[in-house]
Amino acid sequence: MSKASDKRLAEIRRVSETVVGVKRTATGIEQDWHITDPERIAALIRALDSFGRTERWHYAIEQWALAVQTEPLEWAFLQYQVWATHAAD
Repeated sequence: MSKASDKRLAEIRRVSETVVGVKRTATGIEQDWHITDPERIAALIRALDSFGRTERWHYAIEQWALAVQTEPLEWAFLQYQVWATHAAD
């Protein structure tokens, strides 16, 4: 991977850790949602757009932001995060 793709992946991780944390419990892992406002999450995601130049990257970021505003939040955030991660390289 290039330095640019490493930077994009680091920024995806930063946004993810800002929005949702993971707590390990005796029975497994729980998600700890720090931010639950879809508009605020979408703004954080859209800020990632400047880290890429390809149409694939821009499209993945916009779809991720739209999904958290229109789909069930937990599902959309995690599902489209995977898509953006693939577009990062």
